[in-house]
Amino acid sequence: MNEPFRFPSVPGPPKIHRRGENENAARLSLARMVYPPRSRLLETKLGGWEEEAEKKRKKKS
Repeated sequence: MNEPFRFPSVPGPPKIHRRGENENAARLSLARMVYPPRSRLLETKLGGWEEEAEKKRKKKS
């Protein structure tokens, strides 16, 4: 039978090579096509969570 659907693996941070800057730019543009940028809403949510975590850390210290 067909194998079960798997999400494509999410690429890690781009590796920086001094010589291959154009290569890296091409890889990033490809990543943008495959993984569209996150919605603003999600980013604000994540930002909010980060702020909450920081507040908790400050309370503890």
